[in-house]
Amino acid sequence: MELLPLAALSFGTALASSLALTPRLAAAIKDRGHTVPDRYKLDLPETPTLGGACVLTGCFLSIILSILLIKNVPTTQGVTLLEKMLIYYIIMFFFAIFGIMDDILVLSRRIKLVVPIILVIPFVRLVDPMVRFPLMGQIDLPPVALYFFLAFYVMVVANMTNFHASYNGLSTGLSAILMAAMMLKSYLMNRPDGVLILAPLFGATVGFLWFNFPPSRIFPGNSGTFLYGGCIGFFLILQELKTFGLVALAAHIINFLLFLLYMKTKIIPWVRGKYEYTNFGKVDEDGFLVPPHRGLLKFLVASFRPTTERTAVLTLYALTALSCAAGLVLT
Repeated sequence: MELLPLAALSFGTALASSLALTPRLAAAIKDRGHTVPDRYKLDLPETPTLGGACVLTGCFLSIILSILLIKNVPTTQGVTLLEKMLIYYIIMFFFAIFGIMDDILVLSRRIKLVVPIILVIPFVRLVDPMVRFPLMGQIDLPPVALYFFLAFYVMVVANMTNFHASYNGLSTGLSAILMAAMMLKSYLMNRPDGVLILAPLFGATVGFLWFNFPPSRIFPGNSGTFLYGGCIGFFLILQELKTFGLVALAAHIINFLLFLLYMKTKIIPWVRGKYEYTNFGKVDEDGFLVPPHRGLLKFLVASFRPTTERTAVLTLYALTALSCAAGLVLT
């Protein structure tokens, strides 16, 4: 079966699976007590989390169909398309499992920084070793340094995605926008295999967003945000879109820079778990957000005028859509 029709079938299958399975899984998750309060509702309703498991489950049938129907042709990375797909889906499962462990066990920040690097290192050997930096051109790195740089790239993207969250539907919607842009960029660069590879996760994410958009019926949790971020970061490397990623992720980067500016000298104690900052705001009686500070982009956009959660989420969607459009045009 040709790549683009198969990608469309894969997307539709994942979308339908996610729409059908998420309500059932959300009910089961809630019954087992995996809930957190929705801090942006006045009555703080207990809402099921672990949504990353729902997204992953939504991908299953789609991945199986893609593997069964694909024409196994060579790729530019020196592996076949089937091998490339399997590598990507192994990474997907790794990050989903890591996120589920974090949701259940509440892993330390140091573990969240180190483990993603370890998960990716065995697979970066299979990607293009060419590393280009904006305004600097190509830089030749020794093989070991190159592998650690690429693994570090994925770790940063995964953690930035995990960081740019907490509003209903925020991380899921932003990730869906990024995935759509990455698929389009792959197609424009005459690499339609990227469209097929990402179609299952994109379809499952869009389906999950139906239940995660405010007011949320289920949260992605760290299982979802690490799944999104790890898969986005590794896809950017796998499809040789590292520079595009730097532009498309501009809003995520700005969010992290705002955090660093806000934290200043407290960043090391924060990494060591000896200092906590306020990651959640609240809403007033009129339903408007009350941001605790301006040290994150989600709080900054709500600090200039009365803003509802839905308006803040849509504003942040627009910022990422603009940065993705810039990436498509400029890179």
